[in-house]
Amino acid sequence: KNKRNMATQAQQDEYLNKLRQQMQAQMTQEIMTKMSEKCFKLCTGKKGNHLDSSESTCIVNCMDRYMETVQVVNQAIMSRQNQS
Repeated sequence: KNKRNMATQAQQDEYLNKLRQQMQAQMTQEIMTKMSEKCFKLCTGKKGNHLDSSESTCIVNCMDRYMETVQVVNQAIMSRQNQS
């Protein structure tokens, strides 16, 4: 009976790990989509078929700041989870 419980626990752990990975992948996709939309809206204004150098620089900087912010928020969340 103990082996059966261990196998069940192992299956539950595997399921939870897969679920966490799927949630993380979904969150990453959402972050990338939001970042792209926000930075594009912030940095582009001229109509045309390509970005000029100032627009490209703005987008790169915007994306860098956005990713830094996401990392800070994630660290704060993890820190709070570890405290509880």
